[in-house]
Amino acid sequence: MLSKAGGGLSGNPTVLTQRQSHLLLAFLKLLYSKEVYSIGDFGGGNGYMCDFLRTTNPNTKIIYDVYETADIAEGYANFGKELKINFIDAKKFGEKNYDMVIISGTLQYIENWEEILTVSSQLTKNILLMRLPLTDAEDHKFFIQHHNSGIYHLSRAKWPIILFSKSLFFNTVQKISDIVFELSDTEENYAFGGKDFPMTSLLIKSK
Repeated sequence: MLSKAGGGLSGNPTVLTQRQSHLLLAFLKLLYSKEVYSIGDFGGGNGYMCDFLRTTNPNTKIIYDVYETADIAEGYANFGKELKINFIDAKKFGEKNYDMVIISGTLQYIENWEEILTVSSQLTKNILLMRLPLTDAEDHKFFIQHHNSGIYHLSRAKWPIILFSKSLFFNTVQKISDIVFELSDTEENYAFGGKDFPMTSLLIKSK
């Protein structure tokens, strides 16, 4: 297990969440001996994954760009300067190349998700997709998601969400990339058709 102290493999061990494990596995699989590593995080919110990667990889300089809506990018600008994270308007996604692009818990809320995947494949060879809702249905399913807890509940937030057909999603992904690994996150489940499905992480390599 990894240690919080120094990010090494010794000291007081800490248990990683499955989401952290998937992120770290992808990073280490691609890292090799690079001293500088650039990451573009599309829909990355406040950039919370950056701190985890820097803590667990202290000998690597990580350049971290978060792509968000203009309001969020502007709101986090000063916060990002302190943490050395660049917050960029999502409309500019596609202007810079990266060692890896991360898209976590975002594709299912984007109408043009196939375009975002294609653009990502043009920016990097390595794409990490996390928190994907994949079902065994023949077609993608579209719903309105209501938030009943957390900060979104206070604003009575709701927005469209896509539950992807796994077979159709994989067909789309495999047109632009090869799948390196597929992992399930059983700590994050969602209900569909009377079943509970774990979220899925995919590391894909652009063709």
